Amino acid sequence: MCKADISFLLNPLAQAPMTPDRAPASSASLFHSLSPIMSSPERSPVSYASHRRLAAPYMAPLEQRRSLSKRARPTMSMAALCSECFSSSDDELSDASVSASASPPRKTHSPACQIEGCKNLSVSRGLCVRHGGGSKCTEPGCNTRAKLYQRCFQHGGYKMCTEPGCTKKAKRYGHCWSHGGGHICEAPECTKVSTQGGFCWAHGGGNRCKHEGCNRRSYQKYDYFCMRHATA
Repeated sequence: MCKADISFLLNPLAQAPMTPDRAPASSASLFHSLSPIMSSPERSPVSYASHRRLAAPYMAPLEQRRSLSKRARPTMSMAALCSECFSSSDDELSDASVSASASPPRKTHSPACQIEGCKNLSVSRGLCVRHGGGSKCTEPGCNTRAKLYQRCFQHGGYKMCTEPGCTKKAKRYGHCWSHGGGHICEAPECTKVSTQGGFCWAHGGGNRCKHEGCNRRSYQKYDYFCMRHATA
């Protein structure tokens, strides 16, 4: 195929006379016998319209490409790009400021103990620890609050002192009071271990007997009475 054969594609407006190629006699007879156009009694010369109709499927993509190349493509100036970037960053900053300004939800405190006159916070069942709130010791018949291993201090809810050879119960930092498991009394020049209140027993620390006028040491197992008034 040469350039002259596709001249109607390159120059569709120029109607040049076309001379059909002559095929050999043997091939021409076969073509005449098989082609319905050549075997028809009325032969019409090949016109430009027929060539145009046959070449239309192949010309359409070329025309579409030409039309697409001629279309005006949208352009954006540098000022428009900068303004778009600044507007998006301003929106992000405003969203961040709104989220930061929103006050965090307030924590709800536990209600007060249901016992009249008690100002402590309730732990469970509407009661504070002193009035029966919290987990109970699993020892049958014991209503004391559990400290460790679901048991109270009197029924195994404790750890032993880590000092070698010591058989006392650990109070703090894994040691008993004698081996540093407690605070020193706040009284001047006192080296004893403090109890409740920051003082040792000799200087008024710890729980005292509930009996009127008695200032002796009390014990939890005696319902916070001293040994003398617990047996009385």
